[in-house]
Amino acid sequence: HFWLDPLWSRYYRGRGNECWVFVPKGMTLFPPMHCWDATDMDSYLRDVLSQWFHGQYGVAAIPEKAIYLFEPSPHAPEEIHISVLDQSLFQPLHTQLGWFNDNLAIMNELGVDEFIRTLANDIAKRDIAARVSQEAQAMVATFTAAAEETSRQVAAKTAELTTVLTAEVHKVVRQAQTTTEEIRDLNQRLATLQGLYDEIQRVTTETETMVMQTDKQIDETAQFTVNLRQRVESALADAQSARQEVQARVATEVALLEQTHADLHAILAQLREER
Repeated sequence: HFWLDPLWSRYYRGRGNECWVFVPKGMTLFPPMHCWDATDMDSYLRDVLSQWFHGQYGVAAIPEKAIYLFEPSPHAPEEIHISVLDQSLFQPLHTQLGWFNDNLAIMNELGVDEFIRTLANDIAKRDIAARVSQEAQAMVATFTAAAEETSRQVAAKTAELTTVLTAEVHKVVRQAQTTTEEIRDLNQRLATLQGLYDEIQRVTTETETMVMQTDKQIDETAQFTVNLRQRVESALADAQSARQEVQARVATEVALLEQTHADLHAILAQLREER
């Protein structure tokens, strides 16, 4: 007799998976199967078990709606036999069972022999039921102990994983704090550099303005120099003309004075002779 694997059913049944995992009644797979995505157990089992079958016994691939039967080997308990059934090949049972009508008998008299035989059968059935109940209780106790041990191991692993994750989280937080401080320092440096850049831009603008003003003043000075030179050259030309004119006038006056001086000497000489 088989039943649905309790641990597998707890985490993967009813989550969009169409496959089923059965084990002998009273047993469970341990360690249990694990898939990070609970809704992808179909693909997980198909990928894993396909590597084991490799298309043997004429099976090209594991069916879409598969039923997996896991059972221990009767000769080697450490070995597990796996059978794969196709749900789509199962057919409903339409044959009418007539066991109730065929075996129903109306009792009209009580036979002692039959009564004793029936009573013995009932006692035997009760004994069998009691043994089966004891075995079932023992199996349940074994399963409960295994489940508790599994829970304990899972709790221990969870605590260990939580400790590791907590340490990693603290490490990440410290790294984040260090990174935040470095970013803050970089922002301050960038702000300082931005201030220096703005000051350089201001000085550059003022320098360019001064250069433009200086170029304008140089142009104005050059034009003034040209104009002054032209005025000086014109004044020199005028002065040269005036000088030549004055020299001509002075020469004329000197000539007149020399003539007058000569005339005076002649007059004086004549006056001396008349005396």
